[in-house]
Amino acid sequence: MISRGLREEKAIGLEKDRLFKVINEKYENIKNLQVMASSLEQDLTSAFILFFSEVVENLVTVEKLIEDLEKAKHMIELEIKEKNKRIIDLEKEVSGLRNSMTSLEEAMFTENLQADELLVFKHYWKPTNWKIINLKPFKQTKISHHE
Repeated sequence: MISRGLREEKAIGLEKDRLFKVINEKYENIKNLQVMASSLEQDLTSAFILFFSEVVENLVTVEKLIEDLEKAKHMIELEIKEKNKRIIDLEKEVSGLRNSMTSLEEAMFTENLQADELLVFKHYWKPTNWKIINLKPFKQTKISHHE
C-alpha cells in the first residue's frame, strides 16, 4: 500500500509537474501573445499615424487643387468674356467697314455714271457740232380753216 501510495503520489506529482509545465507554457504563450499584441498595437498606431498624416496631406493637396481649378476656371471665363467682347467689337467694326465700302462703291458708281454722262455730253455737244446744226429763226405759220 505504501508503494501504491508512493506510486500514486509520484503519479500525482508527475501529473502536477506536467500540469504546471502546461500552465507555464500557457502563461509563456499568453506573455508572448501580449508582447506580440503590444507590438502589433504599436505598429498599427504608427501605421495609423502615418496613414492619417498621408490622408491629411492628400486632403490638403486635393483642396489646393480644387482651389487652383476654380481659379483657373474663373480666369478662363474672364478670358472668354473678354474675347467674346473683342469678337463683337470686331464684328461691329467689320460691319461698319462693309457699310463704308458699300457707300464708297455707290459713290464710285455714281461718279463713274456721271463721268460717263459727261463724256457722252461732251462727245455730242462739242463746239464744232454747233456749227453743223442749222439754227434758223423759228417761223410761225398760220393755219387757216376754211369753213
